[in-house]
Amino acid sequence: MRNGLVAAALITHYAFLITHCFSGVPCIAEEINNELYKAKLPTFSKSVKGRVEGANAFKQRLIGNKNSAGEYTPAIKFFTTCLHSARTIPMLAHDKRNPETYDTDAEDHAVDAICYACLSRPFAPTKAQVKRRDPYREETIPSAWAI
Repeated sequence: MRNGLVAAALITHYAFLITHCFSGVPCIAEEINNELYKAKLPTFSKSVKGRVEGANAFKQRLIGNKNSAGEYTPAIKFFTTCLHSARTIPMLAHDKRNPETYDTDAEDHAVDAICYACLSRPFAPTKAQVKRRDPYREETIPSAWAI
């Protein structure tokens, strides 16, 4: 975000398809982008990735980062005000034809929005910081027989 405004936005590639029978008719994304351009707002870009990549990006953020204790902390957080996310995400099921993604017959609008948000900002999990032994410092290892 810059100055409180969105700097970049993604929209599904289906919005760029021309579904009209007549030539010269703009697609849905072109109509939306024309209105955004007139209002001097950032226009939508086509999402080049699909549902599988979005679901994987969402899963990566749910798994999150590994800390030095070996525990994972999620890289995405939801607030109690995210009513539709809290209502629909627990009800998601795997797609019967493609187990890599979720079932699209269920209500998935909130999840789609989350997946597009995840795709618009790539995420790479951080590795846990391992304490390295200093080869120049003599460290004493306590003996199991010590009192």
